[in-house]
Amino acid sequence: MRPVFFVMLVVLGLSACSLFGDETSTVQLPNPKSVTGTVWFLEFEGGFYGILADDHIPYLPLNLDDSFCEDGVRVIFSGSLEPDTYTVYQWGHVIRLNEVHRLGR
Repeated sequence: MRPVFFVMLVVLGLSACSLFGDETSTVQLPNPKSVTGTVWFLEFEGGFYGILADDHIPYLPLNLDDSFCEDGVRVIFSGSLEPDTYTVYQWGHVIRLNEVHRLGR
């Protein structure tokens, strides 16, 4: 009985250590170049606007101006990822936009 308890204790300890480790899977926004993508309205969790980049990485902007909140709008943007910010949407990489510009359709 003791060996099983010891193994379980070690596994639990190692699992707990991984909670406090560095976040190595965080996607880094290319810097200093901008990213291009398309704004989409997503209808789950009450609905919200997200940007799907051309490289298929989803971004959830915290500060997207209303003038860009339209399905299918092509944009070029840059900003800072907010890896410690969580939203009810649980979609995309949370980003605070520094710049966003509309591209031609």
